[in-house]
Amino acid sequence: MSKIAGIVAVGLALASISMMTIAEDRAQSVLVNLTHTERWNRYADKMLELHKKIIGEHDIRTTEELGGYFRQPEFYKDIKYYDKKTDRLLSRVQWEVKNPKLVHSMEIYIHNKAGQVVRDYGVAYLTDGRNAPMQTMINFHSYPGKLHAFRQFDASNNRTFERCEGQYKGKSVYISLSEMDILEIEDLPKSIMTSVEYKKCFAGLPTTAGKYLTPQ
Repeated sequence: MSKIAGIVAVGLALASISMMTIAEDRAQSVLVNLTHTERWNRYADKMLELHKKIIGEHDIRTTEELGGYFRQPEFYKDIKYYDKKTDRLLSRVQWEVKNPKLVHSMEIYIHNKAGQVVRDYGVAYLTDGRNAPMQTMINFHSYPGKLHAFRQFDASNNRTFERCEGQYKGKSVYISLSEMDILEIEDLPKSIMTSVEYKKCFAGLPTTAGKYLTPQ
């Protein structure tokens, strides 16, 4: 084999390996996307089941109003479902006007005996695509002293947001961290996440959505 032929052969071999790698990466990407789609759609389905279960267990009153967007001013019917006895908001569903059985967005609120929201779920779709929800949320709430904190996850169990506000030892507290904030500072030795206030706020909240990835 000539030197040039050898170089060409090596080049073709490398190109073949490269194409195989690209194909594998694409296949893996498709698999991940399918898993994400299935997981988020399952979460939305379970939320709707929970909504129906909750309103079936309570004496309900509802409020209704139309809502929408700039070019679709009456895209959905916004219905809030309250428990008649306690007047607590149990859930809120935006049903598409043209497709009344389709959920545009939904929220479900789980209360403790004192009436405080200890957990809530959320899901939302785009107006023109329903392959999967565009957003899913699981929020855990805590009320230490005069503080209110919540930590948010999505249906893939990513920690996406957390906030705490109120009073602690006579001083105002306001902590708000996005997913990127958390990733950037969680391992830093002197970040807000190491402060006494942060620990007071979030000590009682889970660090994973756990079993609540299935709304219940």
